[in-house]
Amino acid sequence: MKSRIILASVGLLAMSGAAGLYAQAPAPGAAPAPMPAAAGDNSDAMLPGDRIMRGPPPGGGPGGPGGPGGPPPGGRPPPEPGSNAPGPTLAQSLEAAQAALAACKADGYNIGVSVVDSTGEPRVTLSADGASGGHVYTGVRKALAALAFQVPSGQVAAKISADPAAAKLVTPKMATMAGAVPLISGGKVIGAIGASGASSQQDEKCAMAGAEKIKASLK
Repeated sequence: MKSRIILASVGLLAMSGAAGLYAQAPAPGAAPAPMPAAAGDNSDAMLPGDRIMRGPPPGGGPGGPGGPGGPPPGGRPPPEPGSNAPGPTLAQSLEAAQAALAACKADGYNIGVSVVDSTGEPRVTLSADGASGGHVYTGVRKALAALAFQVPSGQVAAKISADPAAAKLVTPKMATMAGAVPLISGGKVIGAIGASGASSQQDEKCAMAGAEKIKASLK
């Protein structure tokens, strides 16, 4: 089965939830417009990678090209630090996502699937041929809900009903409908897989197929 890998920067996932994050380029000679206060790195509406997309400040200010602490004019910015957070490997993430796509394809659905690590950063996003590319973004949002509550995303509402204080875990970047399940290794949640493009119940069935595919290798 063919599928296409979505190689977009993670920050694109939150453009709708972090409107105003990217300031318009100033006119020649004008001072750069300040970033909105609501777009700070700790905003609950931001997804991993949004800070990376913002890049260094324009002009010769601190951290910008030619400025203190920044690269020389025309040079590349310093590399972003990597991540050693617990999570499924790339091979495991790809295997799980492909299994989820295949499960839904067998039932007649073309979906998008996303796998995230323990910090919520995507490891793999896949979109089946014929599926809307936007489904991988919803898959990430569902996966973030499953990760935060450590239950399938379809159980989040019931968990909040039983414990209203748990509602504080919900952020604007999550989608709390069914379609994602946690990934567990050694009794600990190390990530989640989310699917979107069919009904919520079908999405969850396919996500569970993906999780089951790598269950043994995660132990």
